[in-house]
Amino acid sequence: MKSLADLKRDLVIGSSLTLVSRYGKTEGKNIGIKRFVVKKNTVGLCLNADKNATKGAFLDWPKASLLKYDGDTITIHISGFRLLTSEEKQIIKNQPRDDEQDKIDIMTDGSTMFYRRKVYFLKIGKIYLFGCKSQAGKYLKSGTTATARDGSFSDWFIRDDNVKGEIGLVYKIN
Repeated sequence: MKSLADLKRDLVIGSSLTLVSRYGKTEGKNIGIKRFVVKKNTVGLCLNADKNATKGAFLDWPKASLLKYDGDTITIHISGFRLLTSEEKQIIKNQPRDDEQDKIDIMTDGSTMFYRRKVYFLKIGKIYLFGCKSQAGKYLKSGTTATARDGSFSDWFIRDDNVKGEIGLVYKIN
C-alpha cells in the first residue's frame, strides 16, 4: 500500500484517471470516462477529458486516513462514525445545566445557556462535542436526550476522519 505522498508524486500533469465508481454506483456522470490531470497544486488537482485544457473538475486531495492507494487504483473513503468514548460521554454529562435559565431562554432570545455551554466546550478544547463545529476531523452527531440521561449515549456518534466509512470514489490510473 502506498501513501498520500506517493499519490501526489505519481499523479503528474498529463496522467490519466478513469472514475470506476461513485458511492457504489458504476454508472453515471463521468464514470468510465478517461480524464487527464490538467492542473495540480497543494490542495488538489483538476481533471478534464481534454488533455490540453487548462481548467477542469477540481478534486481535493483526500485525508491520508481515508485513502487507499496501491499504484493502480485510488480508493477514497468518506468519514466514518464511531461511538463516543467514556471521556466524551463524561464531558457531555458535565456540561452546564440550569433548568430555570433554560425556561427563561425559551421565552426570550434563547442565548444565555447556549453561550455558557459553548464556553465550557471551548475551555475543555473539545468544541466538536458542542455539535456546531468540526474540530480535528471530528463532528458530533447527537442523539436523543433520553439516552444522554440514562448515560448509554447509544444513538450518539462522532463523525471521525480517522475512521474509514463507506467507499466514496474509486479511480483507476491508466
